[in-house]
Amino acid sequence: MPGTVVLANYQGQGYYYVGVVTAVTGNQLSVLYADGDTETLAPDGVMPDRLTPVMPGEALRDGVAVPVTIERRVGHALGVAGADGQRWWTSVPFVRVTAASMPATVFAAPAPAAFGQTGSLVLARYTGDGQWYEAVVGELVGELRRVVYADGSSEDLPMEALRDGGIAVGTRIETRTREQPEWVSGTVLLRAAHGVQVELATGERRWAPVGLVRVPAGG
Repeated sequence: MPGTVVLANYQGQGYYYVGVVTAVTGNQLSVLYADGDTETLAPDGVMPDRLTPVMPGEALRDGVAVPVTIERRVGHALGVAGADGQRWWTSVPFVRVTAASMPATVFAAPAPAAFGQTGSLVLARYTGDGQWYEAVVGELVGELRRVVYADGSSEDLPMEALRDGGIAVGTRIETRTREQPEWVSGTVLLRAAHGVQVELATGERRWAPVGLVRVPAGG
């Protein structure tokens, strides 16, 4: 049903990415990926969301898929460790897994970390435009917090540039699509992993990835 979080076999290539079912038409499922890409799949193209740390996978690093161990999962973000022992935070569009690597356990979100601590979900005031975007604190850098946005980018921010919690149901937001870059106003109706169902001011309802949703600076 719409709002179900799944692992989807992207383009039938045998690699699974976290997706959200946004519509069901007959036996076809419309799936929204965290980068804003969409795909229509048959039921055998998806499986329950079993991306449950700790498990193996591959993550994009400098444009190359490298083997990693997925150690943490918070919102849109994944904490991973490379074969060289280096650890970093990335976003779910950049991590893929295979059916053979899946644990039997369906993912259950862990208890949230304390505000401002590593692994905490926040709204961060992006220095590029002064608007608020969902992010995860990936590292403490002195008095600053290194946050990871849904597009995989990161920056170091002071605590006063953070708010506790992410984008929740009822939040007044702005959203856009990859094809239509203009921001439009709306209200969050439903939240499922990286997927956000929004009702626009026009009454239209649409799904958007959290990376294409922001809270206005005055909100």
